[in-house]
Amino acid sequence: MILHSPTTLTFLNLCLMSFLICLLSMLI
Repeated sequence: MILHSPTTLTFLNLCLMSFLICLLSMLI
């Protein structure tokens, strides 16, 4: 995993969280 900067890391974290929430919503 390439970490360019704190901003990029935060953006990736938000994307990952959104993706996980979408998966959970589909499972429920």
